[in-house]
Amino acid sequence: MKIGFIGAGKVGTAFGMYLKENNFDISGYFSKSLNSAKLAAKFTNSTYFNSLEKVLIESKIVFVTTNDDQIMNVVKEIKKYREINENKIYVHMSGSLSTNVFDSLLKTNSSFYSIHPLASFAKKIESVKNLEDAVFTIEGLSKKHDDTIVINLINKLGNKYFKIDKNQKVKYHMAACIASNYLDTILDLALEMFSSIGIENEEGFNALKPLIYGTLNNIENFGTKEAITGPISRGDYNTIKSHLSEINDEELKNLYLTLGRRTLEISKKRKLKDKNSIDELEKILGKNY
Repeated sequence: MKIGFIGAGKVGTAFGMYLKENNFDISGYFSKSLNSAKLAAKFTNSTYFNSLEKVLIESKIVFVTTNDDQIMNVVKEIKKYREINENKIYVHMSGSLSTNVFDSLLKTNSSFYSIHPLASFAKKIESVKNLEDAVFTIEGLSKKHDDTIVINLINKLGNKYFKIDKNQKVKYHMAACIASNYLDTILDLALEMFSSIGIENEEGFNALKPLIYGTLNNIENFGTKEAITGPISRGDYNTIKSHLSEINDEELKNLYLTLGRRTLEISKKRKLKDKNSIDELEKILGKNY
């Protein structure tokens, strides 16, 4: 069963390489950027197509791996080829969009899925390794094919997966963004603070690595509530006062207060029981939250 790709960016190229490594038959790539399609085809030992029509003709399963804001435009173009878009399996890999984007193709007797890996795609080739341990989500609507085709694909890859409903996609994606993108943002902020006292990025990150991985290890072993540490979990409100006294930027202060309030709520559920400490922290962090 040949698999084709519309879109040859980081996600499409990396996932195509991952499929190829696991002996799936890749028909090839179509992309607005012919050079990107050629490169993806080279990496997957497949073909690059110079038209959407050709990738549809040559593929039974069609992955739409463009940017999210282009998926609807791709679907509109696919719809023009009614005679060749029947009885196919269409899949997009957006984390936030559901299969509703395929609604205009519902009369084609095709099946529609959204498959999303919980993995980061910073670079094309390096991202293939990240896919090996990624957990996938599957959301979709099958008219003619049963779900075993898509599930068998994930099973053959050896990845774990779970199914979600289309109305859960946005919340699912938001959780993934908080865990990945905003973690990067927070670490960038920490490194910026280190830099301000003369500890530059590489040195700073190497210093923070044991702390970061130690925290992740504790979360894995004990859960987020038991793993929480630091001044808020101990009720050390004077330390929080000293932190805030060093912040001159209003946006940064608001971020610190927001994260602090969330940390206080977690701490109150497990470790922090002293009423005076809780009262003082609530005053410092802003009681009305």
